[in-house]
Amino acid sequence: ISDLQLEGRILVVTNGRDEKVEKSARNIPWVKVLSTEGINVFDLMKYENLLLSQDGVGKIEEALGK
Repeated sequence: ISDLQLEGRILVVTNGRDEKVEKSARNIPWVKVLSTEGINVFDLMKYENLLLSQDGVGKIEEALGK
């Protein structure tokens, strides 16, 4: 995450549960990790930055019918 030079809070959305990502981010107060199944409008509006995997994007598009 530090390599991306993002400023502000970061929401990381994974395709399914990713224990490695969750463990890596749990001690960083400005980062929250959700799976595509747990994504919600409140968190999307609360965080300034959104990190999605390509699989995560596909899963969200699938859920939205695109």
